[in-house]
Amino acid sequence: MIKNIRMDVLPKGKIIPPIYDFMFTTIFNKEENIVILENFLSLYLKMPLESMKGNVKIRSRNLMLENKHAANKQVDLLLQLENGKINIEVSTGISSGIINRNLVFICNAHSTSYQYGDSDYTKLGSTIQINLVYDKQHFVGKKFREEYYMRDEQGNILTKNLRIDYVNIARLKESCYTNSIDEIENFCRALVTTNEEEFKRWMGGMNMEWEAKEKMEEEVLKYSNDQEVIAIYSKYTKKELERNTLLHDWKEEVFKNGIEQGIEYNVPYNVPISMDNYRRESKKESKRECVKKVLKLQKNVA
Repeated sequence: MIKNIRMDVLPKGKIIPPIYDFMFTTIFNKEENIVILENFLSLYLKMPLESMKGNVKIRSRNLMLENKHAANKQVDLLLQLENGKINIEVSTGISSGIINRNLVFICNAHSTSYQYGDSDYTKLGSTIQINLVYDKQHFVGKKFREEYYMRDEQGNILTKNLRIDYVNIARLKESCYTNSIDEIENFCRALVTTNEEEFKRWMGGMNMEWEAKEKMEEEVLKYSNDQEVIAIYSKYTKKELERNTLLHDWKEEVFKNGIEQGIEYNVPYNVPISMDNYRRESKKESKRECVKKVLKLQKNVA
């Protein structure tokens, strides 16, 4: 009989990919990790690192929306730059619904650039939304990185104050190491890998400050060894882990008792055995009758 089911330890050499929602929002929304964001934005926007130093501020993730059904929605990351805002969203998939949701996010973030008391809109800064997606279906875009603006039917851009970028990491050959001039490709490879050695290799080859690389590696390894984070990543809470272990033990007992008492049944072993059913029936019947009834109850699940 198996007494313990451990899902709170990753195999040796494995990490939780930084693109995983909890990892990304936790690591990048920390003020002490601002150096990572400064280096990333310097590379992404192709601006000198000196221009980013001290000019990147983390804003609240909560967006107070007019629609009450969507009130208090959280963006993954919202940054304030000297001349505008940067909203970064991550996703392991994309759909028209997610695109529309992110459109609401960027419009709401952009609208907060106008402050009460401003005499006109000339001071309204720009807002860029960077969508880091792993889209195997290539739902958006034909290239690794694409920029979208408001345009007319001839393709003329109405304004550059609102920009939406889609970075599809699935278009990269993850297994191929390259000293690509595009540093963002290497950064994205580091975001999606589950291999610790690969992660360190991609980050090590980046043209980033040593402090930024060290903090990124430190955070990823820390959370990849955190039992609660691993449980969340594995889509199990500790309560669920305990419940699954207990159910497994009950299932073993039900089948063991059935076999010992010569009960014939045609229910596959992988059919879920209800602990509640077993407890309820065991109070009313003998062990033999209990096993028979529980197995009968479970037949419809197969």
